[in-house]
Amino acid sequence: AEIKAGGNIILQRGIQGRKRGILEAGGDVVAKYIENSTVRADQNIIIADAVMHSQLYAGKKIIIEGKKGLLAGGSSRAGEELKAKVIGSPLSTYTEIEVGIDPELKKMFQEVNEKIESIDMDIHKARQALNMMEKLKEKGLLTKGKEKLMEKLRHTNETLICQREKAIEKKEKIEALLKYSNLAKVSAINVAYSGVNIIIGNAQMKLKDKIEHVTFYNHEGQIKFRPFEE
Repeated sequence: AEIKAGGNIILQRGIQGRKRGILEAGGDVVAKYIENSTVRADQNIIIADAVMHSQLYAGKKIIIEGKKGLLAGGSSRAGEELKAKVIGSPLSTYTEIEVGIDPELKKMFQEVNEKIESIDMDIHKARQALNMMEKLKEKGLLTKGKEKLMEKLRHTNETLICQREKAIEKKEKIEALLKYSNLAKVSAINVAYSGVNIIIGNAQMKLKDKIEHVTFYNHEGQIKFRPFEE
């Protein structure tokens, strides 16, 4: 099943996706349960009973606090907050949670870093070729064809430098937005089990023991926890 909507998606029950179910909403996604599915919401994902072995992406919050309020398996990413009654399972089911970064923003950050790396490599190649041409010119061995090529390389080098400056500017803007990510939090109203991997902004923690009634947060690049708070 695949459902896409510009606004909210509200399911009376839920979705058992058999790893093929996809829900995409420009607003919120509201359902009783999600199983083996991929759910993307620009705003919030609000689930009553359980989320099992699914991929969740919410621009703002993921809230799972109905009757069971269970989140086990899969990976869940939210821009601001994830809150569930129970996170993980007594069997230490690997459950990944990432909050504080809009998934799209993180993707953009990775892409701009890759672009800068690629431009740097191209600049290095262009400069190597230019140096070789300069040596030929000094020896009076530069043909007219090579002179044209040298001019072309200079132009390419200038264009690449300009592209790099723009990419760096974009990276700095994204980095400024990512700093807010450290204000995000993950809460287990009842319990979070071992096997849960929590990422908040630039910090990470894998739970080795179960912790009850807890809120996890990022403090100066480290994940700390305190008694559960709304």
